[in-house]
Amino acid sequence: MASDDHEYVFLNKEDGEAEDASYIKTIMDLPEVEISEDVQIEDEHDDEDLTRKEPEEPWEESKVKQLLGLYLQNFDKFQNPKIRKSTLWRKIGLAVGRDGDSCDRKYRNIKQHYCTIRKKERIWQNDQMALLRSPGRDPP
Repeated sequence: MASDDHEYVFLNKEDGEAEDASYIKTIMDLPEVEISEDVQIEDEHDDEDLTRKEPEEPWEESKVKQLLGLYLQNFDKFQNPKIRKSTLWRKIGLAVGRDGDSCDRKYRNIKQHYCTIRKKERIWQNDQMALLRSPGRDPP
Protein backbone atom coordinates (compact mmCIF):
# COMPACT_ATOMS: atom_id res chain seq x y z
CA MET A 1 0.00 0.00 0.00
CA ALA A 2 1.33 3.38 -0.87
CA SER A 3 2.22 5.30 2.25
CA ASP A 4 0.97 8.85 2.20
CA ASP A 5 -0.20 11.42 4.68
CA HIS A 6 -3.52 12.13 2.98
CA GLU A 7 -6.70 12.14 5.01
CA TYR A 8 -9.47 10.74 2.84
CA VAL A 9 -12.98 11.98 3.49
CA PHE A 10 -16.25 10.78 1.99
CA LEU A 11 -19.49 12.71 2.08
CA ASN A 12 -22.44 10.84 3.46
CA LYS A 13 -25.21 11.29 0.88
CA GLU A 14 -28.06 11.09 3.39
CA ASP A 15 -27.11 13.95 5.69
CA GLY A 16 -24.16 15.57 3.89
CA GLU A 17 -21.83 14.90 6.82
CA ALA A 18 -18.24 14.02 6.12
CA GLU A 19 -17.19 10.45 6.85
CA ASP A 20 -13.52 9.63 7.19
CA ALA A 21 -11.96 6.66 5.47
CA SER A 22 -10.64 5.10 8.67
CA TYR A 23 -12.51 1.91 7.80
CA ILE A 24 -9.98 1.49 5.01
CA LYS A 25 -7.00 2.69 7.01
CA THR A 26 -7.61 0.07 9.69
CA ILE A 27 -6.44 -2.66 7.32
CA MET A 28 -2.73 -3.06 7.98
CA ASP A 29 0.07 -4.83 6.11
CA LEU A 30 -1.67 -5.03 2.76
CA PRO A 31 0.37 -6.63 -0.01
CA GLU A 32 1.34 -4.47 -2.94
CA VAL A 33 -0.44 -5.53 -6.13
CA GLU A 34 0.20 -3.77 -9.38
CA ILE A 35 -2.63 -3.26 -11.84
CA SER A 36 -1.28 -3.37 -15.34
CA GLU A 37 -2.53 -0.59 -17.60
CA ASP A 38 -2.34 -2.82 -20.68
CA VAL A 39 -4.76 -5.50 -19.44
CA GLN A 40 -7.47 -6.19 -21.97
CA ILE A 41 -10.86 -6.66 -20.37
CA GLU A 42 -13.66 -8.42 -22.16
CA ASP A 43 -17.21 -7.57 -21.24
CA GLU A 44 -18.36 -10.67 -19.41
CA HIS A 45 -21.99 -9.54 -19.47
CA ASP A 46 -22.52 -9.86 -23.23
CA ASP A 47 -23.93 -13.40 -23.11
CA GLU A 48 -25.33 -13.28 -19.60
CA ASP A 49 -28.99 -13.27 -18.66
CA LEU A 50 -29.05 -10.32 -16.26
CA THR A 51 -32.39 -11.32 -14.72
CA ARG A 52 -30.93 -14.44 -13.09
CA LYS A 53 -28.18 -14.15 -10.49
CA GLU A 54 -26.44 -17.04 -8.83
CA PRO A 55 -25.31 -16.62 -5.22
CA GLU A 56 -21.71 -15.50 -4.82
CA GLU A 57 -19.08 -17.36 -2.87
CA PRO A 58 -18.17 -15.78 0.48
CA TRP A 59 -15.18 -13.45 0.45
CA GLU A 60 -11.96 -14.57 2.11
CA GLU A 61 -10.47 -12.06 4.54
CA SER A 62 -7.24 -11.87 2.52
CA LYS A 63 -9.21 -11.01 -0.65
CA VAL A 64 -11.14 -8.28 1.20
CA LYS A 65 -7.86 -6.78 2.44
CA GLN A 66 -6.45 -6.96 -1.09
CA LEU A 67 -9.59 -5.29 -2.47
CA LEU A 68 -9.35 -2.43 0.04
CA GLY A 69 -5.62 -2.06 -0.57
CA LEU A 70 -6.12 -1.83 -4.32
CA TYR A 71 -8.91 0.68 -3.82
CA LEU A 72 -6.60 2.85 -1.72
CA GLN A 73 -3.76 2.52 -4.23
CA ASN A 74 -6.12 3.76 -6.94
CA PHE A 75 -8.07 6.26 -4.84
CA ASP A 76 -7.02 9.21 -7.01
CA LYS A 77 -8.22 7.38 -10.14
CA PHE A 78 -11.62 6.74 -8.52
CA GLN A 79 -11.90 10.49 -7.86
CA ASN A 80 -11.03 11.38 -11.47
CA PRO A 81 -14.26 11.97 -13.45
CA LYS A 82 -12.50 11.12 -16.73
CA ILE A 83 -11.84 7.51 -15.67
CA ARG A 84 -14.68 5.00 -15.72
CA LYS A 85 -15.22 3.37 -12.34
CA SER A 86 -16.36 0.14 -13.99
CA THR A 87 -12.99 -0.19 -15.73
CA LEU A 88 -11.15 0.31 -12.43
CA TRP A 89 -13.35 -2.26 -10.68
CA ARG A 90 -12.77 -4.76 -13.49
CA LYS A 91 -9.00 -4.36 -13.16
CA ILE A 92 -9.21 -4.74 -9.40
CA GLY A 93 -11.44 -7.77 -9.95
CA LEU A 94 -8.80 -9.37 -12.16
CA ALA A 95 -6.16 -8.84 -9.46
CA VAL A 96 -8.44 -10.17 -6.70
CA GLY A 97 -9.83 -13.05 -8.74
CA ARG A 98 -13.41 -11.80 -8.73
CA ASP A 99 -15.83 -10.08 -11.07
CA GLY A 100 -15.51 -6.28 -11.14
CA ASP A 101 -19.18 -5.81 -10.24
CA SER A 102 -18.70 -8.13 -7.27
CA CYS A 103 -15.76 -6.02 -6.06
CA ASP A 104 -17.79 -2.83 -6.43
CA ARG A 105 -20.70 -4.35 -4.47
CA LYS A 106 -18.38 -5.63 -1.75
CA TYR A 107 -16.70 -2.23 -1.33
CA ARG A 108 -20.05 -0.42 -1.22
CA ASN A 109 -21.36 -2.94 1.31
CA ILE A 110 -18.30 -2.46 3.56
CA LYS A 111 -18.62 1.33 3.33
CA GLN A 112 -22.37 1.27 4.04
CA HIS A 113 -21.89 -1.07 7.01
CA TYR A 114 -19.17 1.21 8.37
CA CYS A 115 -21.36 4.32 7.99
CA THR A 116 -24.28 2.56 9.72
CA ILE A 117 -22.08 1.61 12.66
CA ARG A 118 -20.69 5.15 12.91
CA LYS A 119 -24.21 6.60 12.82
CA LYS A 120 -25.35 4.25 15.61
CA GLU A 121 -22.28 5.21 17.66
CA ARG A 122 -23.09 8.93 17.24
CA ILE A 123 -26.70 8.32 18.31
CA TRP A 124 -25.54 6.34 21.34
CA GLN A 125 -23.02 9.04 22.29
CA ASN A 126 -25.66 11.77 21.91
CA ASP A 127 -28.06 9.78 24.10
CA GLN A 128 -25.36 9.37 26.75
CA MET A 129 -24.59 13.10 26.70
CA ALA A 130 -28.29 13.97 26.95
CA LEU A 131 -28.62 11.61 29.89
CA LEU A 132 -25.70 13.29 31.65
CA ARG A 133 -27.17 16.75 31.02
CA SER A 134 -30.71 15.88 32.08
CA PRO A 135 -32.14 18.19 34.79
CA GLY A 136 -32.28 16.85 38.31
CA ARG A 137 -29.40 14.50 37.75
CA ASP A 138 -26.40 14.88 40.02
CA PRO A 139 -23.10 15.07 38.16
CA PRO A 140 -20.85 12.04 38.68
